[in-house]
Amino acid sequence: MSVRSILIPTLGVSAVNVDLTSQDKDNLYQSGVQSATAFLSTWDLQKYLAVYRSGAPVPTRRDLMS
Repeated sequence: MSVRSILIPTLGVSAVNVDLTSQDKDNLYQSGVQSATAFLSTWDLQKYLAVYRSGAPVPTRRDLMS
């Protein structure tokens, strides 16, 4: 879980692989689209501002996972 980063599955493709097939590129693109859609479907700017920009103590990752 991430507060404002979109985590995108890389489908087993290495970050240093520069020899991607068209199918690999399409699969990675679709993975990004699906991840962004899922993230943005629940993103609430006002809630983010209230929790992380209000000056109150910021919840830790451990707090968010429980």
